[in-house]
Amino acid sequence: GLDINDVENWPVEKINWVPQELKESVGRALTNRFNNFKVNLENNSG
Repeated sequence: GLDINDVENWPVEKINWVPQELKESVGRALTNRFNNFKVNLENNSG
């Protein structure tokens, strides 16, 4: 099976197979995770 946390290593044909609504929810989750990471970096560096 494919690991949802390892999306960047999925083969392209598998990524294209993912339904649009799943792509959107995964994209939002990744964006939120990245934003949290960025905020934590900013908080910890100051």
